[in-house]
Amino acid sequence: MSSFLVLIWLVVVAVGDQRTGRIATALVWPGIAATIGMSLGHPGVLAAAVATATPYLVAVLARACGGGDLKLAFVVGGIVGDVGTGLVVVVLAAVVTVLVHLRGPAREPGRPHGPALVTAALCALGIT
Repeated sequence: MSSFLVLIWLVVVAVGDQRTGRIATALVWPGIAATIGMSLGHPGVLAAAVATATPYLVAVLARACGGGDLKLAFVVGGIVGDVGTGLVVVVLAAVVTVLVHLRGPAREPGRPHGPALVTAALCALGIT
C-alpha cells in the first residue's frame, strides 16, 4: 500500500510541475521528512538522496533548474535508496529532458523537469 501512495504522490508532483512549471514546496516537504526519517535506520538512504540531489544543487546554483527540482531529486534519491541507482536516475532524467526538448517547438521556453525526474525514477525502480 505504501508503494502505491508513493507512486500517486510522484504522479501528483509530476503533473503539477507539468501544468504550472513549479513544484510546490509544501508538496515535497513530506517526502523530505520521510527520506530523513528513513535514513536514521538506513544511512544508505541519506547517501543516495545526497548523491542524487548534488547534480541538481550545481544546476540550481547555475540557474539551470529550480529549487523544487533539487528537493524532488533528494526525495527520489531516498526512494531509490542506492547511490548508483540515484546517479542513473539523474542521467536518465537528463536524457528524457533532452528528448522532450528535441521534440518540442524550437521557440518554446524552458520545460518542467519534474516529470522527467519522476519518469526516470520509476524506470529505475522498475529495473532494480
